[in-house]
Amino acid sequence: MSAVPMEVTKNFIIAEKGAGDILASSSAYLVIKGFEHLTFFTKTFNLAVVKNGIIEYSTPTGNKTFGKGKNQTYNQMQLAFNEREGLDVKQAIECIQTSGQNGELEIEFFVGDGERVATKSWGKLFAGYIAVEDSPETDAEGSETPMTFTVTLHGHYFPDKPSINESLKGIAHRVINQLSGVTGEYENC
Repeated sequence: MSAVPMEVTKNFIIAEKGAGDILASSSAYLVIKGFEHLTFFTKTFNLAVVKNGIIEYSTPTGNKTFGKGKNQTYNQMQLAFNEREGLDVKQAIECIQTSGQNGELEIEFFVGDGERVATKSWGKLFAGYIAVEDSPETDAEGSETPMTFTVTLHGHYFPDKPSINESLKGIAHRVINQLSGVTGEYENC
């Protein structure tokens, strides 16, 4: 087994440091448009991504192989909030469910802590829908455990590339206007 020359190791370290600081998993947050205060109650969530799968198929000789699948913008993720004494999370979730805004939420994801690592937009989730599938769990012995309110967040994610997002938003405006018979801009896109 040969040792890696010191010069190579030095160059790797310099290159790695030049790529920037490592992000901590706590260096991310989300903002729900119209419900910005929930940002401060967020405990855990997944960052949205464009997903792509594969198409598996068999050849005439019986060998399995694959081809590229289509990009998927739909995301489904768990989102947990720490509840407060004022029941802010419960009230906000109920407001979203009963106000007609559910299914039209815009959620933006950010990474970076603003101090050590500059904050950058990760991207946005459009047509966001919050589904409450379970009641918050309580525990008589959990005096040191925060009460969490977990929901499932559904929506379509588009990377933070303005030229792509603007053209997709234009298409979304046309489709929504055609389907709803409304003329002009759709207010939540």
